[in-house]
Amino acid sequence: MKTINNADIKDDDYVGRDLFGYPYNKKFPPDKKKYGSEYSGYRTPQQETFFYDFAILCYDVRFKYNGTDYYVIIRPEYCARTDESLRIEYEKFKNANDLIEHLTIDGFKLIDFMNQIEEVEVF
Repeated sequence: MKTINNADIKDDDYVGRDLFGYPYNKKFPPDKKKYGSEYSGYRTPQQETFFYDFAILCYDVRFKYNGTDYYVIIRPEYCARTDESLRIEYEKFKNANDLIEHLTIDGFKLIDFMNQIEEVEVF
């Protein structure tokens, strides 16, 4: 697992900083008052993984949906859905939030089926 230094997280159009300087996803912000801190302020572990671990901490993610494994990677210039080897890129997106909003599998967008994901893990 890669180590992310808080100073390495680049602020951009969707990365904000709270009063203590910790990064958060401005487009999909956590709600710790409503959901507590168990999933970093998100309702489900799937939301925490994509909105925070992937989009903010820049971890690559493997997830299982309808019995099939999928892989998404984040790079400095883009994000992509890849094969298991991470070498073949099927689709590219301008950033992590763009991937979350526009990646389509079986006719459904990731943002819409995110909570039906069977397994999710960062690597």
